[in-house]
Amino acid sequence: PPDVARNAGGVSLAFERERVRFFASGEVRDEQGATPLRQFVVSGGGEARLHRDVSLSARALWTHSMKNSLLTGRTVDATAAIAWRFGRGAVLARYAYKQNWAPSFEEKLHVVSLLPTVRFGDRFAISAGANLGLTRFGPIFSASIRPSVRLFAGLEIAGEAAARTLAPDGGSWASLRGEVGYRFDHRFFVGAGYTAFGFSGTGLENA
Repeated sequence: PPDVARNAGGVSLAFERERVRFFASGEVRDEQGATPLRQFVVSGGGEARLHRDVSLSARALWTHSMKNSLLTGRTVDATAAIAWRFGRGAVLARYAYKQNWAPSFEEKLHVVSLLPTVRFGDRFAISAGANLGLTRFGPIFSASIRPSVRLFAGLEIAGEAAARTLAPDGGSWASLRGEVGYRFDHRFFVGAGYTAFGFSGTGLENA
């Protein structure tokens, strides 16, 4: 709106060596208008290569929002993971924590995931996911399988089927998706997908 003035200021830090990388940033955002809003945003993380084929990573994001000096919202989004890459695939173990707070509600989510991938030759691969979420509705388990095929160069198509043990959002218990993308190497893939029916993502978050 024309009667709102926005200001922002921040700082970023980074440290990198052959096997270790850390980064952090902080920002303060102000909106001056009928209802002044101030938001603090802090993010950071790091990566460490323990071995040629094993790496650790962690990331976190924290936000704190205030209107008229009163707290109106707070979010925390953090993950920690260990990845092992071997000749025919990779295995990723990950822990994620999410918290959303507002004056009218608070929601917390813990998710432990195991994500393996196995390649068969240079064209076919099968990926899978097992996720255990601890939510305010109770434990929820979800699983998925994703076969993929490389057509030529890095162009890849894939299909994914997923299911979960509880549907707290009132949606489907299963999901079917399609995907097309380009794989530059075993570490970098860009793709776009479409959900034919069912839930999106792991299905553990409350819609």
